[in-house]
Amino acid sequence: MGRPLGATNKDKPFRAALVRALGIADNNPEKLDQLAAALLARAQEGDTTALREVADRLDGKVPQALEHSGEAHRPLVIVSGVARGGDVNQSVDDSGHPQDTEQLRH
Repeated sequence: MGRPLGATNKDKPFRAALVRALGIADNNPEKLDQLAAALLARAQEGDTTALREVADRLDGKVPQALEHSGEAHRPLVIVSGVARGGDVNQSVDDSGHPQDTEQLRH
């Protein structure tokens, strides 16, 4: 669970320091333009970190790939929810009927 919709982030001292240093609070976009130009120059020089930052800002971050390992002939079982009474091998199917996850693994 995250914060409620519409709630603002609290206590971001580093961001506040950057806002002060850049003069953003004073509507001074020239400083941001200088930083953007410096970032682009570093990316054009081959700085992969700068290039990645530019790409992330333009296209968005690449989603993290999810991988699993295991036997190819056995299905992957995803179990979510809360097990009552400490029975971690008990699950329910889509219709709410109990299912033994130990049996699903075989």
